[in-house]
Amino acid sequence: MKKLFVMFALIAGTANAGLLDSAMTQGWQTKETKKYKLDMYGYDARAYEFKTDNGMTCVAVFPGGSAVGWQMQCMPTK
Repeated sequence: MKKLFVMFALIAGTANAGLLDSAMTQGWQTKETKKYKLDMYGYDARAYEFKTDNGMTCVAVFPGGSAVGWQMQCMPTK
């Protein structure tokens, strides 16, 4: 019984991580984002572009497959 409870707690904790984050940020402003799918040297990457309130355009790139990490660059909007 104890093992079952521990397994359930781990599964529930993992499943609710997104719900907890969503609840903690529910009052935050949501920015509209342009999204792109990129083919970069065989990696299936995703790029998201958004504009900040202080006049910057930001692009975040997340690689797919076995690649890890991500990068974001912000530049002044012309």
